[in-house]
Amino acid sequence: MPANSNRRFSTAAPALLSALLILLASCGENRTERVETTFTTADSLTDQFLQFQDSMLYAWNRLVNDDTRKFRAMHELLHQLMANGQHDQGMLIALEERLNTVSSIPITQESINDATRVEEYDFTTSTLVSELVSLASSSKSLAEDPKLNEMVQDIILTDQRVEANRRYYDAMASGYNRFLEKHKQLASQIGLHASPSKKPLFEMVSEQ
Repeated sequence: MPANSNRRFSTAAPALLSALLILLASCGENRTERVETTFTTADSLTDQFLQFQDSMLYAWNRLVNDDTRKFRAMHELLHQLMANGQHDQGMLIALEERLNTVSSIPITQESINDATRVEEYDFTTSTLVSELVSLASSSKSLAEDPKLNEMVQDIILTDQRVEANRRYYDAMASGYNRFLEKHKQLASQIGLHASPSKKPLFEMVSEQ
């Protein structure tokens, strides 16, 4: 190849490379713009709606998991007290029946709306906690049995978290309710078959 041709090629190559890079960058920007413009208001509302639902579900599951853990520890403690033989078996059996009843009908997101139901649930549960902890504390083997002691502490701690768990759930549900109020046409906007309803709050029960 002649020397002049080599010089022309070496001079033109950087220019061609720069033009190619600019073209590729321009194509990338165009693709980005096209992707961004396809994210509609309905998509944004759907994303927010799902985030509110996830937050509320997480808060509710935390509350339920603590209740489940507390009832399991109460059952274990009761069976341990029965095995120890230091207390009247008839009384312990009656306690077990009450515990079975309340733990088999847990509070649901829908039943929060029933103030009487929540109050009865809370009263029965707190009474059982007090009676079981009192019986365990009077047991001669409590100080010598780490497992028994652990069950008592687990019941006390999970019971103490009830109010905090409910306040946290109420905060998540309140945010969800405000979102629904702000977007009253949400169902038609995001393609839901039925309009989602607001969630009752524990604070409403305490105010009644």
